[in-house]
Amino acid sequence: VDLEEHTLVGVVGGEKKAGAYQVVYNLAAQLATQNCYTDVKMAFITRDEKYNGQDAWSFTEWLPHVWSQNKKSRYVALEPSQASDVCYDLTQMLRQRAEEASAPGATPQKFNPHYVLFVEDESLLEGELINKYIYGKDQRLGITTILMAEKYADLPNTCECIIQNDGDYQGIFNVKSGRNNGTCIH
Repeated sequence: VDLEEHTLVGVVGGEKKAGAYQVVYNLAAQLATQNCYTDVKMAFITRDEKYNGQDAWSFTEWLPHVWSQNKKSRYVALEPSQASDVCYDLTQMLRQRAEEASAPGATPQKFNPHYVLFVEDESLLEGELINKYIYGKDQRLGITTILMAEKYADLPNTCECIIQNDGDYQGIFNVKSGRNNGTCIH
């Protein structure tokens, strides 16, 4: 999945999002091992769920990719009460990028670092100002949001790129072209 091209990616995992956890863990591992923390930043907004009897997200605190540029905060919300702090920090950065992009005479640019925001449950974003940047289709501000869901219907309509890993389908597809034109993975 080209994370610079797709600003919103849904990961469908079936019951209790089991398949979504597998995909998201693989994405996070690939990002961390193949990108320097100065080029890619990761943020995690989670519910502190258990996956296979383990803390689902405790590994995130050890990734150098989760630290803010100034190294004063970590973009990891392991419980809903911490989500607002992570969203606030990211919103400030995105607002600054949006101002730069819309300045008179500004040319389209590729922002660095690229941010990848993993969201375990979309309800954790309710009422957050960052939604303006996550769901805004026309903005290329150097952020990709990965939304986890049990089923396709749980994802917002603006989510066109889907990675599905459940009993019905395993692969990547675009909503507009459908599963038949996607990449099936067996």
